[in-house]
Amino acid sequence: MVYYVGIDLGQKFSYVTTMDEHGGICCESKVANTPEAYSKYLKRLKGSVKIVIEATRNWEYLYDILEEQADEIFLAHPLKVKAIASARIKTDRIDSKILAHLLRTNLLPTAYIPTQDIRDLRQILRHRIFLVRLLTRIKNRVHILLSKQGIKYNFSDLFGSSGIQWLKTLLLREPYQSFLNHYLRIILQLKSEISVITKKIEQTVKMTPEIKRLTTIPGIGYQLAFIIWAEIGDISRFPSPKNLCSYAGLVPSVYSSGRTLRYGKITKQGSKWLRWAMVEAAIQAVNKPGRYQKLYYRLLRRKGNKIARIAVARELLCTVFYILSKNEDYKEQY
Repeated sequence: MVYYVGIDLGQKFSYVTTMDEHGGICCESKVANTPEAYSKYLKRLKGSVKIVIEATRNWEYLYDILEEQADEIFLAHPLKVKAIASARIKTDRIDSKILAHLLRTNLLPTAYIPTQDIRDLRQILRHRIFLVRLLTRIKNRVHILLSKQGIKYNFSDLFGSSGIQWLKTLLLREPYQSFLNHYLRIILQLKSEISVITKKIEQTVKMTPEIKRLTTIPGIGYQLAFIIWAEIGDISRFPSPKNLCSYAGLVPSVYSSGRTLRYGKITKQGSKWLRWAMVEAAIQAVNKPGRYQKLYYRLLRRKGNKIARIAVARELLCTVFYILSKNEDYKEQY
């Protein structure tokens, strides 16, 4: 007997529905998101167990719990599931039942499940991005504080070694002096933490030939290359560059009715981190002579900066596809 288990994942509890091969509901219950609770639930199923989880924010935790307890685990694509099985009445019980039914009938739209190593690397990268953004916010607070006090400076990098030393010598009236000291302590601590994570990333890049190949593409440094590689995972899962661009949400939305066909803004569906990395790479690539700079300026006159930059990001991602597929370094085409 094969059992199909649909799990509507919540923060502390999940609603679980189990169906047999004929679509009959064997059991439904609310289960705590703990290894013990799921082990107790699954022990009652005497047969092959297939489980489906919707790709919500905390799916990785549950996946790790169930990986050793189920024969197969599937990750449901949330947007496609909604398109197939939207309902006017929506509850956790109904959602778990729909997931189990889609899995049983082989109609489930699945999402990619990266290996645990790749998932861990993604978290390291995202943590670094979070710290960098936090550091930028604190730096901006210092700029605002100095502006309020009418203090001018001539440093090209206010937060380099010379700039930091100068900031430490400033004498401001309270409470601004306390604010500045507080900001400086946070900045130094964040820079130290970012440095530690950056060294880990550099070590991984040196040991991974795919990432090193990506750095040969104009505009892509080792950190962006790391993000791109980790977000893509196995390149063979994409049949073409167009599929990869769609995964990054860099393709235009399409509106079709009768004889009317109209293209809109990019979909922004898929990996937001891959999309962000490609746009960042495009900003750097257009500053270097070559095909991407030519593409940018050709579109800039007709379409404007934003559309031209997105077009370069899409073209870069197509190049990434071929670099990873063919295992070759980038060669400039004139």
